[in-house]
Amino acid sequence: MRWGTVHRYKGLESPVVIVTDVDGVSPDWEDLLYVGMTRATERLIVLTSLEELHERA
Repeated sequence: MRWGTVHRYKGLESPVVIVTDVDGVSPDWEDLLYVGMTRATERLIVLTSLEELHERA
């Protein structure tokens, strides 16, 4: 298993990507989330709270 920041995997792909800490605090969080999500080739797992989901809906 390899792990790292979104910045480390920019331009690379992985069969499974787990994205954590989706909190919208940093000004460029949407761009970072997009980069993280588009690295997955087979499965994407996003770990967040129900509260965060309700705020984004």
